[in-house]
Amino acid sequence: MFYEMKGALTEEQVAQANKDLDSLDEMFSAVGRPLQQSERAEMLRAKRGSGAIIDLTLDMAKEKGLTLDGKPMAEIEEARALRMQLPALIHRLESILQLANDTLLTANGTLWDGFLGYYRVLGAMAKGDADIARRIKPVSEFMARSSRKGSKAASTDDDVL
Repeated sequence: MFYEMKGALTEEQVAQANKDLDSLDEMFSAVGRPLQQSERAEMLRAKRGSGAIIDLTLDMAKEKGLTLDGKPMAEIEEARALRMQLPALIHRLESILQLANDTLLTANGTLWDGFLGYYRVLGAMAKGDADIARRIKPVSEFMARSSRKGSKAASTDDDVL
């Protein structure tokens, strides 16, 4: 099976993507920080469907000029803005991440399929060519090792993910 590939990225595209990711990292770091697992577990979570109720309550509190010690309205308003802005961005980032993962999976499949084809041809040629037989020996030894069921499909000790 040969998988459809649309081409490779250029070094310039990879460099630009890394700059763009750095920019996103800086943008999110300016308004938030990574949480520890324990912090995530302890974080207060709004009840499902509470968006309109939160907005009604905060708008009324602002209208009445209420303030609470330790809960500045400006900070709460920033949180409300982020609550509205981030879901769409996160959805796009997740979609892009899925596309990148699917592209990597396709590339790995194409690479392995191509490798297997060339390995078969070179293996057949090795029967009549001592140089190929000598050079293909480490590949043949590698291929002779059995993969254990339940192990990761891809090796973690080399550059193929």
